[in-house]
This record gives sequence, C-alpha cells and structure tokens, in this order.
Amino acid sequence: MIASVKSRFVGASLNARFLRGSVFTLGGYAASQALRLASNLILTRLLFPEAFGLMALVAVIMQGLAMFSDVGVSPAIMQSKRGDDQRFLDTAWTIQVLRGALLWLVACVIAIPVAQIYDEPLLAWVLPCSGISLLIAGFNPTRVDTANRHLLLGRLTGLDLIAQVLGLIIAVVLAWFLQTVWALVISGVATAIILLVLYSVFLPGAANRFLWEKSAAAELISFGKWDFPEHDLRLSLYARRQVSVGKVSTSRPVWHLQYWLFPCQFSHPYGWNADAEDVDSDLSRKAAFRES
Repeated sequence: MIASVKSRFVGASLNARFLRGSVFTLGGYAASQALRLASNLILTRLLFPEAFGLMALVAVIMQGLAMFSDVGVSPAIMQSKRGDDQRFLDTAWTIQVLRGALLWLVACVIAIPVAQIYDEPLLAWVLPCSGISLLIAGFNPTRVDTANRHLLLGRLTGLDLIAQVLGLIIAVVLAWFLQTVWALVISGVATAIILLVLYSVFLPGAANRFLWEKSAAAELISFGKWDFPEHDLRLSLYARRQVSVGKVSTSRPVWHLQYWLFPCQFSHPYGWNADAEDVDSDLSRKAAFRES
C-alpha cells in the first residue's frame, strides 16, 4: 500500500506534479507561518511598539500600490498558450520591471503627503526606502511563473523558505543593534534582494532581457482586468484595521495597539512581512486556476 501511494508522487505526469506541488505548498505554508510566528515573538521584544504600527501602515500602502497596479502578468503567463515562449516571457518581464520602477516612484511621491496626514515625519523616509523592495521585486525572473505554470513547486518553495529564514536573521540582528524601525525596513529590502538572487541562480530557464512585443503586451495587460475586483476586496479587508488605527489619532500611544495585535498576525497569510509579490503570486495562481 505504501509503495502504491509513493508511486503516485513519482514521475513527470500532471497528477504526480499536482500531488507533489500540493505537499510542497502545504508544507511550505506551515513552515512559513512557523517562521513568521518566531520572528514576531522575537522582534516584539527587541523593538518599540511604534515600529510595528509604522510598518503595518507602510505594508498596507505598499500592498495597495502593488495590487491596484497589477496588470495580470503572472496569471497571463500561467494561462496563455504562449506561456513558454521566450519572447512572450521577456515582454512580461519588461512590463514587470517598468511596473516595479513606477511603484517605487509613486511611493516616493506620496511619502511626504502621507507623513503629513498621519503626523509622522519618519514616514517620509520609511516609505521610499520600503518601496525599494517593490523596485527589486520587479526584476524577479519569469522563471518563477514558469515553475508555477508547470507545478514545479519544490525548489520554489525551498527558495522562498531560505529567503524568509535569512530575512529573519537579518531582521533580528539589525533589531538587536539598531532598535529602530529601520531594522524592519532594511531587512525587507534585503529579503527582496535575496529572493532575486536565489531565483536568478537556482531556477532553471533562460535569463530575461528587455523586449517589447505589441501582441504579447496586449495579451498580458488585458488579462489583468479580471484581478481588480478580488484585489480590491482583499486589500479592503486587510487594510481596514491598520489604516483606521493610524488615522484615528496622531498620538504615539495609538501605535501600541498594533504592538499587541502584531503577534496575532502570524496566522494571517498577508502579515506585515509578507512581500507584496507574495500577495500577487497567491492571487495570480487563483486567477489562473479560475480561468483554466
């Protein structure tokens, strides 16, 4: 019986890849949440409460920018008949890089107004610096989407966990020495860099280059219109508490609520240390599944 069950997971068939992918996804999610809980428990003892309130607000803004600018590149790659065409992939990567650069510029532009709204001058610096992670994520290779397309999730899950562990180590070390919100900001950017390096080195496939093919671009962008309703709903549900907590009062004690709520966020799939690209990737897989 054991041999029969084991045989179902072996091979390159669609069923075997689906079963392996399911195990890797569930295992990776459980490990990720355990790491997130550990990081929350450690960091809440090293940093002051206001740091988590600031980062909760920054996370909402970063994820909002990422969601509402999503043009459907990832689900389009997974769904399209040209999903393995290198010209199609290079066009998708070019759009992704341009989007990342635009998101960072928007984060820089809105930083001062947001800081004034929340009466928190530090936001004028934290927002642009945190936005660098969106710029870096834009250079992630389309090999990530190719791996998702073919349900080759083992290596992808492993790389994500490695990046999360390294990011946690960096955050803890920086929090120990700096004891400021910059520990969270720098560790977030460092994690984005680590992911980019890991994806570029260890995922199979050709390297991307800048290319613009009109037909490919039209197909990629048109796919994104189906993502907006779900993005709007998910962002509104996630952002309600963080934004309201920050806007109800401009006094320092208001951030202490986020400090006590922060350890409970480990069970939420989109906690503060969940990169915006994680959210995009999750939504993209669901969108592609619905369209298949």
